[in-house]
Amino acid sequence: MKLRAVVIVFIAVFLFSGNLFAEGSTKGEFYAGAKIGPGAAFVYGDDADELDPAAGMSLGVFGTYRIIKFVGIQAEINYELKGFSVDVAGADQRQFLHYFSIPIMAKGFFPVSIVTIQPYFGFNISLLMSAKAKGEFLGATIEESNPEDYEVFDLGILFGTEAFIKITDHIFITADLRFDLGVLEAAENAELYNGTFYALFGAAYKF
Repeated sequence: MKLRAVVIVFIAVFLFSGNLFAEGSTKGEFYAGAKIGPGAAFVYGDDADELDPAAGMSLGVFGTYRIIKFVGIQAEINYELKGFSVDVAGADQRQFLHYFSIPIMAKGFFPVSIVTIQPYFGFNISLLMSAKAKGEFLGATIEESNPEDYEVFDLGILFGTEAFIKITDHIFITADLRFDLGVLEAAENAELYNGTFYALFGAAYKF
């Protein structure tokens, strides 16, 4: 029931966002762009005590619609690398989790000279594409595909701040610091939730 309620809320937000784009596209400003960046991936929960953060990354495209002067919405289509590391008998082992993600967020717009500061809050719906564990054992590298150990569907609460830096009237470079904290269990047989922190950089074009 809890998962069904989350899915219904997500669908409602998505349809509402689509209506705003369709009805308001001639009234406000629309931006499209792409961004990429590194970060830290981690898990938290009752079974995460022995698990350490690992390198993560995100890359994708986005569309931003500024509805009124200080409020807008943004939707993205991303690839995200999540997971964790663990020290076993002195050897560092890594769990790779590869996701297809669709973040949707509400944003504020606060211009300061050529920079527009955009704090945001929203949801990140993710689908697991593949999972792989990699580590060292007796001097040999061992890799194992293990998607059956993880849930296919993940949902996170997303928040952060993005800056659009004006280059011309239509071209901007972007810098984005974001946190994503999972609210659904990521693993099949353990209480683990995904978390990420990303520093993303990119470019946008205003139509």
